[in-house]
Amino acid sequence: GFTQDYTVNVFAPKVSGIRVESLQDNYRWGTAFLSSKIEVYKTYQDGSESKASSSEYTIDSSEYNANQEGAYEIIVKLNGTEYQDSVSVSVNAPHVSKIKVSNHKTQYDWGEEFEFVGEVKAIYIDKSEVELNDNEYTVLSENYNKSQSGEYTVLVSYNENPTIKTTYTVMVNEPKIIGMNITSYKKEYTLYETFSPDDISGTVVREDGSEDSLTSSMITIDQGDYDDFALGDYIMNVQLKDDPTVSAEFTISVKRAK
Repeated sequence: GFTQDYTVNVFAPKVSGIRVESLQDNYRWGTAFLSSKIEVYKTYQDGSESKASSSEYTIDSSEYNANQEGAYEIIVKLNGTEYQDSVSVSVNAPHVSKIKVSNHKTQYDWGEEFEFVGEVKAIYIDKSEVELNDNEYTVLSENYNKSQSGEYTVLVSYNENPTIKTTYTVMVNEPKIIGMNITSYKKEYTLYETFSPDDISGTVVREDGSEDSLTSSMITIDQGDYDDFALGDYIMNVQLKDDPTVSAEFTISVKRAK
């Protein structure tokens, strides 16, 4: 019989299109688009696929705006062909980057319970600010001691993300003076002798029960009708400069010199 040899060439299947996958569909506000999160596959006539190298395609992300919330189409084109595909990615709303406390109370009287008074604002990554509701933040004042004057740190945290927090300082003032005791004073003056507050000594009593020495710089003295040219008894009214309602009285006499 007659035989003849011949060669048959089987060609690789032709590329019929591309398929694009996004490994990251959502981006935080202000975050740049990442081309590295795009994977491109060449599809063939026989239904098979192969991953394309980055040199084989071009990514068009010109519509993407990192500073504008919304969805954006990312277009990928296979170089040297008309084949293209696209994916959609989203930029999320601006997120809170920090919080701040303003118009807050920083001075407390001795014995006064701590109570947060002020405003808490969330500052977003786009620098916009929104005042938070009471249930959106937590205020902690664990070390606050109403019975101990001094400075205390208050912690404020954002409930949605407690790692976002800030602190501020409050002061518990010294106990108020509520009374005074005059323990020593010059009781007798001679005619023509000028009255002197330096002759007065005593103590002031604070609301916590403690006492401090009374000094002339702390008081004013209402000498009433005192007259060093006239013999007689005179009532002196001693008042605390910072709080004139705290006062005490004593009587002195003007006599002839012996």
